[in-house]
Amino acid sequence: MTRIQANDIEIEYDTFGSIDLPAVLLISRLGGQLLDWDASFCETLAQSGYFVIRFDNRDSGLSTKILDPEPGATAKMFKAVMQGKPVTPL
Repeated sequence: MTRIQANDIEIEYDTFGSIDLPAVLLISRLGGQLLDWDASFCETLAQSGYFVIRFDNRDSGLSTKILDPEPGATAKMFKAVMQGKPVTPL
């Protein structure tokens, strides 16, 4: 598996198939891990002609965990999004 970093957060991810094929990004439930997507399912998609990407959400699996966010930070983030303002990462 591999990690990618952005804004001081590392996201663990895994891929199947050729990067030259159309991509399918498998997004798990809130707090979900890449293991929520069974490897055999991913391999079947790859054999069907897709480049498959699965990942650990932030705060789960092997991705970065933010243990002590600012109180109310999530509510502030959603409010900013709804008002069309820029969002500062938690």
